[in-house]
Amino acid sequence: VSVGAMYLVCVNLPIEERYKRENMFLVGIIPGPSEPSKEQLNHLVEPLVDDFGEFWDSGFFFETTPKYSTGRSALGAIVPVLCDLPAARQVCGFAPCTSKFICSFCRLTKANINDVDCEKWKRHSSGEHRCFAQKWYDAATDEKRQEIFEEHGVRYSVLLKLTYWDPTKFVAIDSMHAHHEGDLKRH
Repeated sequence: VSVGAMYLVCVNLPIEERYKRENMFLVGIIPGPSEPSKEQLNHLVEPLVDDFGEFWDSGFFFETTPKYSTGRSALGAIVPVLCDLPAARQVCGFAPCTSKFICSFCRLTKANINDVDCEKWKRHSSGEHRCFAQKWYDAATDEKRQEIFEEHGVRYSVLLKLTYWDPTKFVAIDSMHAHHEGDLKRH
């Protein structure tokens, strides 16, 4: 059985305050009993993305704060996405690491996994990712989408609605999954 949770954490708080229960916001529950499909995950994340689109574009106004009795405007953004590797690949629109595209930072393929000269690896770019994701999104059939996905290792993520969001830079693999739960050897 798999159930997930989406939390927001204000990274402007001091590190010792940031992850206290009272300073974290439960945004949503990803229902089980199995993991959602890639498309279902977009539907679960979309309300959050829509809110943060407004928070970035027009901001929001606090009528009063402890430092500003007459109020203060603020902007909000989703940066970074922090989750385990499979979830990161799924939510950001990258192919899973079991596909021929093994990295979300570069274009290295499974066929070239023994190439350790990182100077030769072509990096992913946000523009390239957005272009392939848009082609996937605009495809008329599921077959065409699958063809685009297999060729480029990219599909549409609702996070791309955020104009500032860069899938090649705004993703972090959290240490709990990578180390404490023993997933580091797989990643």
